[in-house]
Amino acid sequence: MGSIFYGWDTGLMGGILTLKSFQNYFGINEMSASAQANFNGNIVSIMQAGCLYVVVQNIQYSISTECMKKIQLRCHVHWLGI
Repeated sequence: MGSIFYGWDTGLMGGILTLKSFQNYFGINEMSASAQANFNGNIVSIMQAGCLYVVVQNIQYSISTECMKKIQLRCHVHWLGI
């Protein structure tokens, strides 16, 4: 289930970055190609950092409440790429 939501979020972020309204609002169209790449990379990196933060918090919660279920462990392993 976690991989489904992660993939959906990643696809949604890619779609948002290509919207003309998003590009006009943030002035992406007026940036150079390298500045556009940096801007888009920063947005995606912030999303990735948020995902990592939630995974770490979920691991800590699971360990502290001793309710480490197999599905939670699978989600953590899948996200971390182990």
